[in-house]
Amino acid sequence: MTRYAVVDLEATDAHSSENKIIQIGIALVENGEIVGNYTTDVNPHEPLLPRIQELTGLSDARLKKAPDFAQVADEVHNLLRDCVFVAHNAKFDYGLMWKSFQQLGIEFELPRVDTVELARVFYPTFDKYGMEALGEKLKLNHDHPHAAMSDALATAELLLKIQEKARQLPRMVLGEIINHSENLLYETAYFLKEQIEFTKIKPAGFELIHNIATKKSHIMKVRKNKSTTLSTDFVENLAQIGLNAREKQIELAKYMDASLSYPQTDFIEAPTGMGKTFAYLLPLLASGKKIVVSTPTKILQNQLMRDVAPVLIKKIWRTHG
Repeated sequence: MTRYAVVDLEATDAHSSENKIIQIGIALVENGEIVGNYTTDVNPHEPLLPRIQELTGLSDARLKKAPDFAQVADEVHNLLRDCVFVAHNAKFDYGLMWKSFQQLGIEFELPRVDTVELARVFYPTFDKYGMEALGEKLKLNHDHPHAAMSDALATAELLLKIQEKARQLPRMVLGEIINHSENLLYETAYFLKEQIEFTKIKPAGFELIHNIATKKSHIMKVRKNKSTTLSTDFVENLAQIGLNAREKQIELAKYMDASLSYPQTDFIEAPTGMGKTFAYLLPLLASGKKIVVSTPTKILQNQLMRDVAPVLIKKIWRTHG
């Protein structure tokens, strides 16, 4: 079984290329639990910026008594050997660790997993993905933010929660995520692939439709003997929901009709505020084809589900008992 080393580093200045490690926290995760931890202060041999002192709670007097990185490098390197390196924003923590080892002539190369990216995949409705926000949302033990050991342990808990959530998915769905995982940062796919053997083919409570899983309670059910009053005329369809068509809407609707006639990818741009949602959605629905609408923001997603969908169900679809 893979051993994950969940690492958090505090530094002299995260925004400087000359930054140095001032504190290390490592939580070791294996077989679904935290099996060990390591922490140490590190003497940077330079005074801390006031904002770093305030952020971390560390002081120059305390760090003067701490070992140099060179003094703990072998111990840290041995601890990390044969592990997958995990961090919340792996670019920073791995990059600083790599640089620190390089300065001592120590080779350092590990596969990396970024929990920021994993959290975005498995908790897509969250507004923020910083550790403090995630700690509050997921009730992580995070007593001392910006203390390396506290951050590492909270990140380890986050990793385990994501692992549990991944294993609850239908195998086909996790497989679909893995198929697209080459777009994820670093070797994050490594973590996902390890979870697939623990998934069920068809867990209870999920509805599978073309490799997409939805919780059954969240599915909007429309009876099979539904009928629709949509026509091929966009203006007429818009009138059914009590709206008047604008010139630019009609123009966009025509582009949509034309694009549906050709099996190719189209990019159609429309300005904000011209009513494009109905201009693209009604022609798509009128085509009679199955469609998936993907939006780049949760605001647009909420607009479709809370504002647009109820109007369409009430005005366009007619269900018969």
